[in-house]
Amino acid sequence: MLVSSLGGSAIQSWVSQEHLKNFPDDIIDKQALLALNSSKLDQGRNLWNQKDFNDGNWEKAKVPGKWKDNGIHAKGTVWFRKNFELPASMDGKFARLYLGVMVDSDSVFVNGKFVGSTSYTYPPRKYDILGGILKQGKNTVAIQLTSNFGNGEFVADKPYKIVGDGVTIDLTGEWKYNIGRDTSKDEEYKSKLKNLRSTPSGLYNGMIYPIRDYKVRGVIWYQGESNAGQPGNYAGLLKNLIENWREVFQWNQMPFLLVQLPNFMEKTNDPNAPSGWAEIREAQLKTSLTVPYTALGVNYDIGEWNDIHPLNKKEMAKRLFLAARKLVYGEKLVSSDSVFKSMKVENSNIILSFDNVGSGLQSKNGNLKHFAIAGSDKKFVWAEAKIKGNTIIVTSKEIKNPVAVRYAWSNNPEDANLQNKEGLLAPPFRTDDW
Repeated sequence: MLVSSLGGSAIQSWVSQEHLKNFPDDIIDKQALLALNSSKLDQGRNLWNQKDFNDGNWEKAKVPGKWKDNGIHAKGTVWFRKNFELPASMDGKFARLYLGVMVDSDSVFVNGKFVGSTSYTYPPRKYDILGGILKQGKNTVAIQLTSNFGNGEFVADKPYKIVGDGVTIDLTGEWKYNIGRDTSKDEEYKSKLKNLRSTPSGLYNGMIYPIRDYKVRGVIWYQGESNAGQPGNYAGLLKNLIENWREVFQWNQMPFLLVQLPNFMEKTNDPNAPSGWAEIREAQLKTSLTVPYTALGVNYDIGEWNDIHPLNKKEMAKRLFLAARKLVYGEKLVSSDSVFKSMKVENSNIILSFDNVGSGLQSKNGNLKHFAIAGSDKKFVWAEAKIKGNTIIVTSKEIKNPVAVRYAWSNNPEDANLQNKEGLLAPPFRTDDW
């Protein structure tokens, strides 16, 4: 058994970008992402620190001085370079490099050799230039200076010089500069990537595509809790996920066993209470009825109101195994539940018809429960429901002209008890689309 899962994940994370094209909110702006990633790269890294690098087209700046006073309007990293002449007496000698105080962090190179760094603003910069680095004639100092808030600075009235063997070389005055990394546009890119934190397609890329070469007999899909806040597009997403995985595993008939969400949270006595969990269950049922080679396991009787991960996985597994025996292995048996088919109104009654009733309809225990009925005002009340053959008659003294029925339509409908005589629960349903 291959277990590829992550608790708390949304279905969008498990679908490729190509199969999310009908869901614009889940498409990542690739140009903005590329620009954002590029903005995190220092263009000068391992290049602009070299002695022989041609900086002829760089802008000029005065040191000491503030970035903004030098016309540098950037956040991130700016490189500074200065050439200086060294007398023969200093060739190959040890020296000390003084670079005052810089805002914020720096890395310093002499003739392409790293000589030191400081990670924050305040310490005086004093770096040793080891023997063998300095050469007679032209030499180069390169500084990678980073200021994430754009207030970079070489602080005034501090020493900027090289000292060694009786020689002092002044480093103040004109330097060359170029922007290595400007993060000032990051917010613009990030505004186009508001969905990046939810990582659409991230788990598909990291946990499904890499196992595409395994040969499998089917998929068990147990997810939906994290999408209960926005259930409206779940059926479409699930359909696209199935198409996506069948494509990547190169099997158009790859079976999918769908685990319908179990009951969860406190029970309510209000039949009008909204329920994202009920809508997710509806989307899962719709998928099982419209997408070939799928089956649904109904589980609203084995959950726990106070645990989103119910412990009774054994019963859930039995139901999935029954579905697999028929769908995957071709056994002739009743593996599916009684599914609502149609309704008609007779006087003050609504008569419901079903498909897949097996040997017939029955109550799991006692009278049928968790049926609600409504009139044209769309306000539901709890109803009385009775089995008559392969139909169910639903009525309430409070509703004289009924127009709609709901069954097991809540986050926690554990009392709902309609099943077929094979013991398989009927999935929740509603006759309205309110």
